[in-house]
Amino acid sequence: MATKENFVHVTIDATVSIGASSIVVDAGISPFNTPIDPSGETATLVLLDDPDTPTKLEIVTYTGRTGSGPYTLTGVSKGEEGTSDQSWAAGDHVIQAPTVASAGGNTIEGDLTVNNGDVLVTQDGVAIQSIQSFGTGATDRGVFAFRRARGTQVSPAGINSGDVLGTWFFNGTADSVPTWGAGARIEAITTQDWTGSARGTKLTFSTVADGTTTLTAHMTINHDGNIGIGNSSLQAWSSIYTAMQLGGNCSFFATTAEGAGTTNAYINNAYFDGTWKYVSTDEVSSYTQVNGEHRFYSAASGTADTAISWNNGMRFGVAGHLSIGKATFEAWDSSYTALQLGGTTALMGTTSEAVSTVSCFMNNAYYDGAWKYLVTDEATRYQVGNGEHYFSMAASGTADTTITWTHALIVAIDGITTTLKSYGETKEAKGSVSGAQTLNTANGNLFSVTATGAITFTFTTAFTTVGITLKLTNGGTNITWPTSVDWAGGTAPTLTTTGVDILTFITDDGGTTWYGFLAGANFS
Repeated sequence: MATKENFVHVTIDATVSIGASSIVVDAGISPFNTPIDPSGETATLVLLDDPDTPTKLEIVTYTGRTGSGPYTLTGVSKGEEGTSDQSWAAGDHVIQAPTVASAGGNTIEGDLTVNNGDVLVTQDGVAIQSIQSFGTGATDRGVFAFRRARGTQVSPAGINSGDVLGTWFFNGTADSVPTWGAGARIEAITTQDWTGSARGTKLTFSTVADGTTTLTAHMTINHDGNIGIGNSSLQAWSSIYTAMQLGGNCSFFATTAEGAGTTNAYINNAYFDGTWKYVSTDEVSSYTQVNGEHRFYSAASGTADTAISWNNGMRFGVAGHLSIGKATFEAWDSSYTALQLGGTTALMGTTSEAVSTVSCFMNNAYYDGAWKYLVTDEATRYQVGNGEHYFSMAASGTADTTITWTHALIVAIDGITTTLKSYGETKEAKGSVSGAQTLNTANGNLFSVTATGAITFTFTTAFTTVGITLKLTNGGTNITWPTSVDWAGGTAPTLTTTGVDILTFITDDGGTTWYGFLAGANFS
């Protein structure tokens, strides 16, 4: 049943008298505000001196409205208390039903209250409804507000976490009935029990997938400003970061505050609530930009919501250096660009393209204007440049102190000239022996043997081309040589019974044939 709350209710601004067949309303005086245009239907005005306890009443109907202010209401008929026209003064009341069709629209001053019903705005074509505001202040504006309370109108109560504050539905029909159905929805939901100082909320945006009729929330703007797309249950991100979660496990995040040293990253299966943690029980990975660097991290599988121990996968530095498996860069001189591998291995090359550049592969060394140790240990370096190859080494030294290199081998530009520095052969001392004795080049190239009886020698090598030097003491009695030895002149030499003989054997076919000769005899 209609009540006065269903109608537009205004007060008269100036004295007015209603005639027999028409009413002229001065828009400047605006006694009835702007009366609606009934568009051929019948509009109704109710005039009374007091809406709650009226002492006089006049009901006016009309069927037309002309003019643009002042307006003339035509097709007037009226019913009133008494038999004469009523006179109405400023401050008296006018109530007009807002549901009659009107091309010009209704103006509502004050509140419009609808109890348990719909307010419908119906129009063919494009239906545009506006909330207009006029004023000179920066905060003068049109406002559309949803209000939500628990309890009743008489006894309202505070709202709780999960309560829906308000919903915008976008509805349509698939038939001519029409049967209205929801196609999209925007909804405001509380995220905590409300108090005077706590009013957390989130917004959800829902759509209906093709071929279905079910609304599904696809985007959420959380109370902390984080956004979920395809994920309505966002992780509890720390406020130092602002995040966008995509699907179940993917996230973009960035430092919330503007300033130096900020971070942004693309990660899978991880979130930060003060500690990095797993989203699900699975492996994790992250690509991060911070301090001008590109950083790639990963971690083995762990349990959901437990702490992550990140591994440093790869890092591009500000100076263009690349590190794999190491969290920090050494202070490389800008004249070189380096690739660091693990803890102490590095590749390095001259930064600029030019003549006389060098490339190095090294262990436990870096160059910051001088060659220095990474850690306290020995150091080695292979360097190419100027058409030459350098093989260098250094004895153990203290971390970050200067290295003094020793060049073990240099291969010159002609590919032939080879310089060996600090070269020496390995000696195996057999001692005083008899019986079967094996000279194995894996143990050395110089062998020392003192014969105490008959000896049978065997030569073993893994090299194609190699030589053996044998220092044989007291070998003049009963020495048996390998059958693979081809002696100079075809006969084994006569050895010294008491004294030292030096014999040399070489092979160039992996030991199939050993060429043997006596280099010197009867040394004392």
